[in-house]
Amino acid sequence: MLNKIKKLFMKKDEKEVEINPPETQEQLDKENEQAILNAEDDAVELAEIQPTAEELAEMKNQGYLEDSAAVVGYASRKDQYEAYSDIVGTIPEGESILDFGCGRGDFYAWHETTFGPGNVDYLGVDANQTLIDIGNSLYDNVNLVCDDWTNLKVKDKKDWCVNIQSNNLRYDAMTDVSNIEYVKSTIDKMYEMCNQGLIISLSSDKYEVENQLTYDAGELASWAITKFDIVAVDHTTNTNQFLIVIYKN
Repeated sequence: MLNKIKKLFMKKDEKEVEINPPETQEQLDKENEQAILNAEDDAVELAEIQPTAEELAEMKNQGYLEDSAAVVGYASRKDQYEAYSDIVGTIPEGESILDFGCGRGDFYAWHETTFGPGNVDYLGVDANQTLIDIGNSLYDNVNLVCDDWTNLKVKDKKDWCVNIQSNNLRYDAMTDVSNIEYVKSTIDKMYEMCNQGLIISLSSDKYEVENQLTYDAGELASWAITKFDIVAVDHTTNTNQFLIVIYKN
């Protein structure tokens, strides 16, 4: 009896197999091929959405270049804004500014935030193309050019030339020129490019300033007084900087 039942189940299974035959090898091959194609499409779609490791690193670096005060030579944003405050107190409102070593043009943005949009006719020059590009993307209506400031022409003249700590580091390739001589040549160029006067901010040798060049305020003041008519030196800033102000008229 048990054998008869087994035979019946075997016959039933055989019939079901006959009704639902297994897929042919050709069908299986087609399904596998389609699955591979679908997987490749998914991979392409994911690749389009997900940035590569290189892209992620570039994005991170871009954010650092846009936001960091250290990139443009300041220990903190507070130090950066204090340096800007020291400068603007000397420049009469509404007079135009040529910024030597402008970086991203942060001084322009700070000036607009402090005094209102359209308050200053500004031109910034810097030899770092990356910073110039970032500044042009960050700030509306900013006027930045990538060039060595020694190449500035008469058409670029403004009422005031400012140099806010840009000579605290050397970016030029003139290894035969000393730091002090390079500062003097910078001041000469600023005087040439201004209508009313110039202001340069430098790190004082009275303080220990890490990773920056420092200068003797008395030495530079003595030189400037012998060469220019009206010279003022301010060593009372809120930072470790001193200012040399030279009036042209």
